[in-house]
Amino acid sequence: MTETAEVIQIAQFRKKNTAPINTVEDEYFPRRRKVKTLPEPQTETGRNYRLRLQRRNDWWKADALVEYWNTAVKMNSAVERVQKHDLPEGRVHAVPPQGEHMRLIGKYRAALVQKLLTPAPTGADIAWKRAAFNAGQHRYTDVKPERIERAIADDVEYLRTHPTRRSGKQGMDPKKLEERREWKTAFRARVTLYAERNGIDKSELAWLGRIKHEHLAAFADRYGLSYEWLLEGSGTEGRETPTN
Repeated sequence: MTETAEVIQIAQFRKKNTAPINTVEDEYFPRRRKVKTLPEPQTETGRNYRLRLQRRNDWWKADALVEYWNTAVKMNSAVERVQKHDLPEGRVHAVPPQGEHMRLIGKYRAALVQKLLTPAPTGADIAWKRAAFNAGQHRYTDVKPERIERAIADDVEYLRTHPTRRSGKQGMDPKKLEERREWKTAFRARVTLYAERNGIDKSELAWLGRIKHEHLAAFADRYGLSYEWLLEGSGTEGRETPTN
């Protein structure tokens, strides 16, 4: 009997992507004639994410200038030092003109303030702005503090009104959300009471603020607790010892 084998092309069963793909000129890499762009987002959070990406590009440009002028200030200081000590490294650089150090510092301060006024794309970038403002990085410039504070407030409001993910209240059924809250409350109370009865230091319960599976499992293993009791409050606290 002769056996035959039929080759099945798996690719024919794959779902084809029918969404159009646009191409645009690459601004930063001219050699790359065109780059592919993703289809227009279909959800509000997706559109918000695309808008944040536009803010991110401007933020990166502002950050690049801050890094450039900060490095220029440090390099100028390094050149002056090696030239002062007549080291060979200093001879490959021209002697900086008088007042060059302060000129570079002025450029750096201007770039830093410009970054503070550039729309922030993420919460972490807003945190950087606040830290820089509280440290007085805007001093010795002609930009008023009120303008920077207003820019930060605008960033906070923008990110609040342009979320990139659905919150629990929006994405979860209200009944299930309430059940989840009740479970967390009961779970935390059960673990806290167990810790008090057994003299467990509160530092070991820090993970209760944001419950994660790996922390829960580690706590149960450390004290030999039953998962059934820990999660639902049923059964006995300790794990049953298997019998042969």
